[in-house]
Amino acid sequence: MAETQDAVVTVSLLDPLRGDAIQSWEFDAAPLIRIGRADTNDVVLNDARVSRVHGELSRNESGWSVTPLGRNGIAIGGQAITGATPLAHETVLRLAAGGPYLEFRVGRRRNTPAERLADQQRWAAAREREEEQDRASRTDITEVDFLRRPPPRRPAN
Repeated sequence: MAETQDAVVTVSLLDPLRGDAIQSWEFDAAPLIRIGRADTNDVVLNDARVSRVHGELSRNESGWSVTPLGRNGIAIGGQAITGATPLAHETVLRLAAGGPYLEFRVGRRRNTPAERLADQQRWAAAREREEEQDRASRTDITEVDFLRRPPPRRPAN
């Protein structure tokens, strides 16, 4: 059987600063890809924030999806996912808060200069969105403390 482009899936561990691939795994016609710290996974990551079985990528009739299985979760675009979530070509996943980034790619990673430049541009945009999400989720602690303070007491006459 001849290999088709969408039969091959590449999962890449990304450099957290530059966004280029540090390590890549290619899967040809795999229906399920397990990700985690345990040696029994298809993608093994030696990071304490990653669960032994952290998540899985699964192929169905409509495409690929990711399902978090570990305690520390998976985020896409700064948003934690809670169940099976569809994946698009070049989706970046964050495993655990402060954990490693993985890129899901339909097809092979060619690592040409043009692809690396596109990766860097996409990475910069993704990091900007993630930082924006992080800023939006933070609350100014001074404002919260001020609002929680009891009103000043009036002196007794």
